[in-house]
Amino acid sequence: MKEFIKKYGVLTLIICFLVGAIGVYAYSEAQKVIPGKSVNGEDIVYSINNEDVSANVLYDEMYETNGIGSIYLAFEKAVLDQAVETTEDMEDIAAYNAQQIISNYQSSYGSDYEQYIVSALKSSGYESIDDLEPYLITQLKAEELVKQYLTDNPDVYAAFEEEYQPRKVSHILVQMADSENPTEEELAKVKEIEDALAAGEDFGTVATEYSDDSSASSAGSLGWMDVNTSFVESFKEAALALNEGEVSDWVVSEYGYHLIKCDESTFDTLSQDSEFVSNVLSSDITIKTKAIWDKAEELGIDFNGNDELKTQLREYMLLEEGDN
Repeated sequence: MKEFIKKYGVLTLIICFLVGAIGVYAYSEAQKVIPGKSVNGEDIVYSINNEDVSANVLYDEMYETNGIGSIYLAFEKAVLDQAVETTEDMEDIAAYNAQQIISNYQSSYGSDYEQYIVSALKSSGYESIDDLEPYLITQLKAEELVKQYLTDNPDVYAAFEEEYQPRKVSHILVQMADSENPTEEELAKVKEIEDALAAGEDFGTVATEYSDDSSASSAGSLGWMDVNTSFVESFKEAALALNEGEVSDWVVSEYGYHLIKCDESTFDTLSQDSEFVSNVLSSDITIKTKAIWDKAEELGIDFNGNDELKTQLREYMLLEEGDN
C-alpha cells in the first residue's frame, strides 16, 4: 500500500482540492474509545502540548468520515494549529483560492456546486462551505510545516533527492517529420538556435522565439520533473543527467531535436517555488506524515496510555520502525 500511495501523488489545489486521508478503517472502529485518561468524566484520546482532546470532541468532528482516518485528520489539524501561526498572507491566499474553487465548481456543477464542495469538505473533517477557507489555511500550514521539516532535516531531503532526482527543466524543440533524416530547412533552424545561444542570448528568450512547442509561450519551461515523469525516454535520460544551469547537447526524439536546460535542481532553488511541497509530496506523501509526527513529539504528544491508538495512528501514517 505504501508504494501505491507514494506513486499516486497529490493533485493541484484547484483541479482536485481536498484529497482524502491515506485510508480508513471500518465504521465500527470509530466507535471504539480506547481506555485511557479521563477528565471531568470524559475519556481523553490524546493530549498535545498539555491540551486535551476528548473522545466526545473528536467523534463529534468525524461527520461522514470513519475510524482512524478521522482521528488522523483531527490529530493533524491539532498539530498544525499549535505548530504554525496563521498569518495575514495565509488568510489572503486562502480567500483567493476559495473563490477560485467556488468559481470552478460553479462552472462544473451549476447551482448544485455548494453540495459538492461540502461533500468534499466533510471527507476531510469539515462541515459546511464556510469551512472552505479554514481548510485551505490548514493546507497552507501543512506546506509550511513540511518545508521547515525538510530544511531542518537535510538528510531526509537528500534521500528524497537521490531517489527521485527532482528538477525543473526547459527545452527548445525543433520539430521534425523524421528526426533521423532532418531536412535542410530543419537543420538551418538548428544552426540559428546554436548561433543565438553562442552569441549569449538567454535560453528562455531563444525558446520563446524558436521552439516548436507550446512551452515557447513560457520561455520553454516544462516545470517540475523527476524519475517518474512520463517524458520520452531519451529526453528524460538527458534531463536527469544535467546539473542546475547546464544545457544538454541536441537530444533526438520522435518529435525532433531538443535542447534541454536544467533550471533548478538543488533544495535552495527548488524550495523557493510555490509548488515545491506539493511536488515533493506527489512523489512521497510519507514526508508529510513524518513531519506531522515529528512536530507532535516536539509539542509533547501524550496518548495517555492508549498504546493501541498510537500504533494504529502510526500505521495509518505509514510510519515505519526507526521513523521518529
